[in-house]
Amino acid sequence: MRESWFSEAAAPRWLLLGCLLGLLLRVGFFLPERALWLDEALTALNLAEREASGLLEPLDGDQAAPPAFLLASKLSGEAGQGSAHALRFPALLASLLALLAFAAWARASLPGPAAAAAVWLFALMPGLIQFGAELKPYAFDALSCVLILALAQRVMERPNVGRIGALAALGLLVPWFSFASVFVLAGVGPALAWSLVREQKLSLALPLGVAAAWLSSFLLLWQLAAADSASNEAFAHYWQNAFLPLPPTEARDLGLLARAPFDLLLAPFQTRYAHPSGDFAPYLAALLALLVGLGLRALWRERSAQLGMLLGPLLAAALASALGFYPFIGRFLLVFAPLVAWGAARGWIELRQGSRGTAGLLLGLSLLATAPLFLRPTPAVQTRQALLALQDHIQPGDTLLVHSRSLASFLYYSQHDPACALPKGVRLIEGAMAGEGLSGLLRQASELELTGQVWFLFEQDWDAPHPTGVLGAALEQRAPRVASLYFEGTQLHRLDFSPGQGAGAQD
Repeated sequence: MRESWFSEAAAPRWLLLGCLLGLLLRVGFFLPERALWLDEALTALNLAEREASGLLEPLDGDQAAPPAFLLASKLSGEAGQGSAHALRFPALLASLLALLAFAAWARASLPGPAAAAAVWLFALMPGLIQFGAELKPYAFDALSCVLILALAQRVMERPNVGRIGALAALGLLVPWFSFASVFVLAGVGPALAWSLVREQKLSLALPLGVAAAWLSSFLLLWQLAAADSASNEAFAHYWQNAFLPLPPTEARDLGLLARAPFDLLLAPFQTRYAHPSGDFAPYLAALLALLVGLGLRALWRERSAQLGMLLGPLLAAALASALGFYPFIGRFLLVFAPLVAWGAARGWIELRQGSRGTAGLLLGLSLLATAPLFLRPTPAVQTRQALLALQDHIQPGDTLLVHSRSLASFLYYSQHDPACALPKGVRLIEGAMAGEGLSGLLRQASELELTGQVWFLFEQDWDAPHPTGVLGAALEQRAPRVASLYFEGTQLHRLDFSPGQGAGAQD
């Protein structure tokens, strides 16, 4: 890398530019009008139908989220009349603060060019951008990790009462916003305490007192809000292949364990619909593994307490996963995105000292590697727009069938958005298309007693070769499709079940 354009003197400008770009990307992803998708809508129904105290109880719809995150989202939603933007605003705020806090931490803990490189990598991580604009707590996971690590470093540099008190208070607070922050505290706390006690900068009594306070807060959180979620059978079944098989008992387990570090490195570069694939994923994983590995090796040589603060949270999460409490996959690993970005930048220092040209090439390619993910944007599900349009077409006496995948979003908007309420006299069949496999769907379709004009609302392509498409074909064998309304990610079709109408006619 040429010193003239990425020198120590130019690094602050690059860092600032990376921050601005990251902030713009996050706000830009948040602003478009997107209806709540399935999990968001299920969470929104819980927020709308419960008092604040009810957020400590297990959520309906097999959902789980920290109570303080739920309360913040509920208050924001109520202030914004239940709009998707209002419900998602706390996540956006957490995402923006995480980027700014990460930039401050990187600047304080890395040389100028490396700090700028870390900020650019963190700013462009697609997973952080997407989940900073959704009604999900993963942006709070990343924010909690950054705040804990940044404050822990300040304590390590100068362990005075004010900084230790601030870290202790932070540890009491963040688990209520982020369940995953418990792993960061469990890893960072002991590593920091060991370093300070060993160097005789602190007596053992103080870290033990802080640990006892943190444990008390966690046990209260566990009793009030987390225990039922951790024992949810539907959650465990859905993520059954995402728990680390420790100890391994068969050859397949060894393969899963060998893949886990690469899943960790790639998690921040994934969204719900876009994943590194083909030749791109191995390249990105290998590049990140090289940089992070070099960074960890450098910390080991320096006998730095930061090594324990980086690896400790990963070990805590791995243990929780082995016990069946926490999936070690995808968005659940976004809490460690700050570790990936910081570790890669620390390793980049090692390369840059040996070969500036090679280091510059690797840094540029690692940043460029995120670009393909932005070319595959997350599909929007425009259920609200579909319901607004339906108001001009559906008539009293008509029937509305709502596919099970669309049901949560439909219920939220039809019950909590006056503009989307169904006209009186419309017959509603909720989730009638839910079934186990195609045979269940087709059996239910044949058993439905349908007459007159029947509208079918769902989120998938009518003609695609998946359950909804097959179901659509089965319904069209009984009645003609006479009208269709198309929206991004959502469709409405009207079939005429009036007496004397033959199948196959279509406008």
